[in-house]
Amino acid sequence: MKIRIGLMLLLLPLCVQADDWGKLFFSPAQRAGLKEAPSQATSLEPSSASVQRYDGVLQTPRKKTHWVDGQIAKPPANVKPGQSWSKP
Repeated sequence: MKIRIGLMLLLLPLCVQADDWGKLFFSPAQRAGLKEAPSQATSLEPSSASVQRYDGVLQTPRKKTHWVDGQIAKPPANVKPGQSWSKP
């Protein structure tokens, strides 16, 4: 009897089916908008504050994106992610 219950418990996960993943973005226009967004964001002007914060790096297989004060920017020299520095 215990063997039957054990076998039923082992086979139970095989009966369960997951839902389809679905689509993250429904139209090709929405997917194309994501590809255009980083190129538009790189043209943003740097913050005019006297103290800047290096938020970090997002590394993808194609490129690295550096974030300064919550915006895409060129990487600062000699500053590690999480550090702040005064703008000259």
